[in-house]
Amino acid sequence: MNQLKILFLILSAHLYAGCFSVSASMVLDHQVLLDSTKIEGEIYNVVAQAPRFPGCEAEKTQIAKNDCATDKMLKFIYANIKYPEIALDEGIQGISVIGFVVSKDGSLHNFKIIRAIGGGCDEEAMRVVKSMPQWEPGLQEGKAVNVQFNLPIKFILDDATAKKNKKNKKNK
Repeated sequence: MNQLKILFLILSAHLYAGCFSVSASMVLDHQVLLDSTKIEGEIYNVVAQAPRFPGCEAEKTQIAKNDCATDKMLKFIYANIKYPEIALDEGIQGISVIGFVVSKDGSLHNFKIIRAIGGGCDEEAMRVVKSMPQWEPGLQEGKAVNVQFNLPIKFILDDATAKKNKKNKKNK
């Protein structure tokens, strides 16, 4: 496993901030969640200020807060995610996208796999996302609102491991 370099890349918070910075767009009203709870109010796709991973409230600017939140989220993912054995054995790589709602109070709900790559990667990405702490909620017109958030997580094997897996497949 030491020869395996696991890289999990997440699109920058700047991408999300750019996507969420235009105007509010109502998506769903009173959506029933997979965890059997109900979110009060609308769920937005686009808001003035995107929700973000916690721990950066002391930063002075929105850009600094977003950069800090992205760094903290990456560290959380790096510390908690494990490359699934099946994906490792099969040489599966790619981007798994997990969707969820960040509610007005910052709690996370309505988890779903938006884009799957298989080999247990999607379930592992889901497990880690579900274990995240409460986020800073998204804001629209200065008020906390429910926001749909899609988080891409990229699973990549280092070159040596990928070559070894290709060679093992050919020999089978």
